[in-house]
Amino acid sequence: MISKYTGHFVEVIERGAVLDEVVDASDESSAESEVFPMLGVEEASSSLRTGLSIKQTQNTKHKRKWDRKNACFFCGEFKAKIPRHLEERHSCETEVAKFMALPKGSKERRLILKELTNKGNFAYNIAVLEKGNGELLPTKRPSKQQCVKPDQYSPCEFCLGFYIKRDLWKHQKNCQHNTKTDGTVNRGVKSRSALLLPSPAINNEKITEILKTMQDDEVTKVVRNDILILTFGEKLLKVGKEQHNRHFISQKMRELGRFVLKVQEIEKEELSLEDTIYASRFLKNVNAVKYLAGFDEDNQTYRIPTLALKLGTSLKKCAKIVKAQALLKGDISKKKDADDFYELCEMEWNDTVSATALKTLKEKKWNKPQMLPIVEDISSLHAHLKVAGSKYMQEIKDNASENTWYILAKIILTEVILFNRRRSGEASRIKVEDYQKIKSGADVEMNKQLSKLEQKLCSSLHRFEVKGKRGNKVPILLTDEMKKRVDILMEYRNTAGVLPTNPYVFAIPQSDNCLRGSDCLRKFAMECGAKHPENITSTRLRKHIATLSQLYNLKENEMDILAQFMGHDIRIHRNFYRLPEDTLQMATVSKILLAQENGKVFDFKGKSLEDIEVNMEVDEKDEEDEEEEDQLNTESDICETEDEMEGKVQQNAESTKNSSKRKQKRIPWTESEKKAVKSELGHFITKMKVPGKLECDRCLKNKKELSRRSWKDIKNYIHNTVQTMKRKFGFNN
Repeated sequence: MISKYTGHFVEVIERGAVLDEVVDASDESSAESEVFPMLGVEEASSSLRTGLSIKQTQNTKHKRKWDRKNACFFCGEFKAKIPRHLEERHSCETEVAKFMALPKGSKERRLILKELTNKGNFAYNIAVLEKGNGELLPTKRPSKQQCVKPDQYSPCEFCLGFYIKRDLWKHQKNCQHNTKTDGTVNRGVKSRSALLLPSPAINNEKITEILKTMQDDEVTKVVRNDILILTFGEKLLKVGKEQHNRHFISQKMRELGRFVLKVQEIEKEELSLEDTIYASRFLKNVNAVKYLAGFDEDNQTYRIPTLALKLGTSLKKCAKIVKAQALLKGDISKKKDADDFYELCEMEWNDTVSATALKTLKEKKWNKPQMLPIVEDISSLHAHLKVAGSKYMQEIKDNASENTWYILAKIILTEVILFNRRRSGEASRIKVEDYQKIKSGADVEMNKQLSKLEQKLCSSLHRFEVKGKRGNKVPILLTDEMKKRVDILMEYRNTAGVLPTNPYVFAIPQSDNCLRGSDCLRKFAMECGAKHPENITSTRLRKHIATLSQLYNLKENEMDILAQFMGHDIRIHRNFYRLPEDTLQMATVSKILLAQENGKVFDFKGKSLEDIEVNMEVDEKDEEDEEEEDQLNTESDICETEDEMEGKVQQNAESTKNSSKRKQKRIPWTESEKKAVKSELGHFITKMKVPGKLECDRCLKNKKELSRRSWKDIKNYIHNTVQTMKRKFGFNN
């Protein structure tokens, strides 16, 4: 409705002078028939030269000057006494008739009058901003001592009054026209208010919602006013329609906004993104990208290599958009410019930007350890979730509340991610309609072909499918206990304040969004007392199960089933989810190198890497090397005492060839001892590594079951276990 009246003010601003007819005769005594301060002849012409400005108050400490005039919402005239003007000239208007019917001095009358005054000033301010010249009318005019610029003002989304951006949240907190009661007023205040300001024509409500979430800064200002960046966002929005893709789209648009800002800074002129889509500007664009990505000329490296790669892709996409628009308009010249720029990007961008950025990325990954979660931490997290889940299940049954439901939803979501090794986003976005299609057990004919254990597993698990990466369907498995908990969530959705329009199982109350699985997993990993909670992420959990699946010597079809469950392409599964390269190289290739060093190459003729055994000599003089390189050739636990080792050294010094190793009597390992070692040092077995003396001593101290063992016994046991696993399951393949 307000845009209907902005034409009044556009006409006044274009003339740049005040018309006598806008002065009401009833106000001549107070205004003395003077020209309006905000659009006086001299000031208007000054505004046209200097652009936007802010009307300042003329008040002093000792005297107040009554010179403020407000714009009439209905006729566009400026009046010092808006109530009298409305009653005399616009009494037929519904809003005016409404406030005239109320008693003078009443709160309701003041609210309606304030609303009409703000609407008139808002319409005038919008006309000034669209024209780019004139004085803005803020609700509170700054003094001459205050250095406030016009772009520091923004309208309140409730009353439409213009306030300084940094103080807008304070006003909205007490704004009498504020109808929000959900406590979200202070979040995104500046972003929402900026959407009320004029911007290039865009009719996509979803893009408008994305703009609301952006931080109100110079980058966002560029994005809002650049039609090509907004069109780029619309194109991405059509591909990624899901709610969670909006953050990604916001990032891509802001990347282009930062690029435009850097170009403007280098060129020292106002340029839009479309102005950069020219072949003649290619090298300047490359320089701007290098500045943004932190390119080091001396070392030929990027500080942010991914940004350089992303901007190249986005600029080529923008060139296609410009070409498409040129074709629709029949602009052959613009089409040729876009074609030339795109072709130049295809030919030169890799050599000038991408090759160096990719090189920097690869170098950053060198010698970077691949950290996976340890079994002990995962067990601790499972136990913690089980206890917490039982507690809140009982609490929600006794006294259901929004907070209890919210915490229980976080617990169950974490359990689903942990049990299924799902991507956190896939589990978070489970929809109610997908969960309602859950089914248990196997088909009758298929069930006959399964073993008793497999039949029991099928009967105790529940399965349904959700949308995964690239639109592929991925399965979700739930145990009986997990299904009961999800059913409780579904039962108490209304009690918890979940909106009927929210389609997600793990919904956020009073919102249309869902919980973030990564946040939930991180929260409970910290709470469970894990030794390395930073390693418990959905990505590393997925790598953990895919990597350790090699221990089970799966067949080709079984590997395909696992990869399909994980949502992987089988080629990706084989190439990226394998044992760490350092483990493979130390366990396999090192055998060949040591055999060559010992001159025993031909002794292993016809043998595979799995069958090759290399003896490692131990340096008795270096205790640290002894701890790290202690090797045994059999699976029996053989320990030589220091006296025996000294005797062996003396025999070697005397060239006694008939010396032999004395063996201690082998003490069989009991199940309780094995279990104690694995519970304390199981992560070393997982990583295919042998612990040192300190770790073994700590294990002895913590586990009473190992009272008859020495630290070397424990070390040798883990070493033998690791070697057996490598030999049995063929990690050298």
